[in-house]
Amino acid sequence: MRIPPRKYGERTLHFDATQNEKRKYILVYEGQATEVQYFQGVIDNRVIIGIDPIIALLPLLRSIPQESHSHPSKILCLIEEHLEDYDSVKVFIDKIIDYCSENLSVISTGSYTLKSLEEDLRFCLKENCHLMLEDKIADKNLVLTELAKYIYSRLDLTGQIANIVNYIEEQQILYNKDLDYICMIIDRDKGNVKPEQYLQILKKCEEKKIRLFVTNPTFEFWLLLHSQKVFEYCPADLLSNRKNGNKRFLEKVLSDVFEGYRKENIRAERFMPYLREAIVNEKTFCEDISELQDKLGSNIGELLAEWIKF
Repeated sequence: MRIPPRKYGERTLHFDATQNEKRKYILVYEGQATEVQYFQGVIDNRVIIGIDPIIALLPLLRSIPQESHSHPSKILCLIEEHLEDYDSVKVFIDKIIDYCSENLSVISTGSYTLKSLEEDLRFCLKENCHLMLEDKIADKNLVLTELAKYIYSRLDLTGQIANIVNYIEEQQILYNKDLDYICMIIDRDKGNVKPEQYLQILKKCEEKKIRLFVTNPTFEFWLLLHSQKVFEYCPADLLSNRKNGNKRFLEKVLSDVFEGYRKENIRAERFMPYLREAIVNEKTFCEDISELQDKLGSNIGELLAEWIKF
């Protein structure tokens, strides 16, 4: 898992002992498109929206090697891996791959690929530090030094080594289980999550104290709640969300209501002025996490209502 890429010179907030009273909402997404864009829009506009300044919002994305794991049950496993095994060799390697993917010209079509880099990093840590993937890292500075020397020798990253070290350091999440919240945001999507799986996810989240936020059928319904026109459509049609050509019903509706809609670029800023309206509109539909297994609705508005000063 990783926090989203940042521009050079833009640093992540660090949460040290003097800031423990600041509650963190760690956001974990099932999808890597619409949800990521929307919540980044919320974070970018938090002052305008009126989000309480004592709340820290920290989106957590899947690492590049993990991005094929999109099923909610797999995401739960990745959350556990990241929070419980932050100092494992595997997580360190994932973070270096993330950095190279986001900031450098290391592409999967060249003679030296991200896969090649991953294999070489494993070899480096095994040979130089006697560490396997599942091992914990006791001396992080030593490992970072060895990896920096190795990367310097293998790739032309002379000016980037310090940035790689900083990037890895900045990924650490100090999680206070008594204060902070892990929030997992998923679609009900009956084609992806079977009824028995949904119940298993609910149980697992309860056991691990992970707060689950669901939209049935898909996140597009939450976006549609940002308009009063949501009430003009047949609830059964919205819930079934049948495919018509290349698009689902909700995608077509969003395109009509907001004059264009594309998953890869939802233009999150246009939804922000109507965020409070969406929170209110949501209450007309189902918000109960158990009933969302079958009913049209969402409980994302309940999460956002915790952040906003009304």
